[in-house]
Amino acid sequence: MAGQKTPGSQGGTAGSQADKDNRSQQLNEQDPTYHRGRGESETDSANAAREATQQNQKK
Repeated sequence: MAGQKTPGSQGGTAGSQADKDNRSQQLNEQDPTYHRGRGESETDSANAAREATQQNQKK
């Protein structure tokens, strides 16, 4: 259909809030999703996110 954008496509149509939240999580080093998307296991990603949060709090 004309004017519609597919999820994840570039363009003038805003994504859903869930899409925006997912993208934010994937770009946030303090979120386990960031680390899982880079190949870490669930346990390792949680630990890495916790460490990133602690490092950020020291700043």
